[in-house]
Amino acid sequence: FQNILDVHVLGSFALSKAVLPYMQIRNEGCILFIASMTSYIGLPSVLAYSASKSAYMGMVRSLCSEYGAEGIRVNGVAPGWIETELFNQIVKDDPQRREKILNRTPAHCFGKTEDVGWTIAFLCSPAAKFINGTIIPVDGGALIGF
Repeated sequence: FQNILDVHVLGSFALSKAVLPYMQIRNEGCILFIASMTSYIGLPSVLAYSASKSAYMGMVRSLCSEYGAEGIRVNGVAPGWIETELFNQIVKDDPQRREKILNRTPAHCFGKTEDVGWTIAFLCSPAAKFINGTIIPVDGGALIGF
């Protein structure tokens, strides 16, 4: 549990604190956290991971409130069910789980890594200059909980 928190929470905090002085000098910057659906919902068997990703929500909001007036934006992306090697390996041998996920996702498909990448590119671009202190789900609507 502690190792997971050290990597995700303490590591992200340390990196943020390391770059903030340089962003303050420039009076601009963008910090982006890669959160997770587990930032919003509980999933079995990943307690430490869920806790660490949930901590990102507080870090995003607090850092935004502390540094927003200095031109520094702090946001996050919460990927949903994205087709990665690991994800495909997990659902390959569990067709029932695969269908359950698809049936709970309004888009009725899994996301692609580029879906997350495009969202990250947008959040780091001038097009998102007034987006600050939020985490955007990239999940095909899975978090609506229907």
